[in-house]
Amino acid sequence: MILSSIYFWNTGKTYDERKNAMLNFIKSLKIDKEELEDFLDRSGYDEEELEQDIDEDEYIRKILIDCIENVFSSLNSREVSCINIPFGEIYITGGMSWGDYPTDSCVNFELFYNLPQDILSIGDCCFLNSDIDIIDVIIKYGNFTKVTNKCLMNEKTLRKL
Repeated sequence: MILSSIYFWNTGKTYDERKNAMLNFIKSLKIDKEELEDFLDRSGYDEEELEQDIDEDEYIRKILIDCIENVFSSLNSREVSCINIPFGEIYITGGMSWGDYPTDSCVNFELFYNLPQDILSIGDCCFLNSDIDIIDVIIKYGNFTKVTNKCLMNEKTLRKL
């Protein structure tokens, strides 16, 4: 089973406000390929395939923007479930697999997972850490009985929210 999740904490902002804040941040972002290395590797970016008349930074910026657009548009997909918890919402996608991604949304979430933390924090979102038992959260607040997790935030940080 492959499961990907994104955690959005309660800030009073709409998802459009979060997405637009992230997109505006990227428009003014100084591109650092070293900082974005994991993201670019997973996105299929290949600088050798760039045409000479295309600005590399703008091309990378477009990949970042597409990633954010794809994730926010997939939040309402039937492939994605939302669990409301007291301090935020967890969006989950995934399922049974023979090694490939079980849903298109799962591909989007996994690429989003590799964005730098400063971009994710602008959108008030993050990934949970395996130190947190997401299974207990889902059983307590959701209707799932058995899942696995893919996450990035430790319990101490989550408790501060």
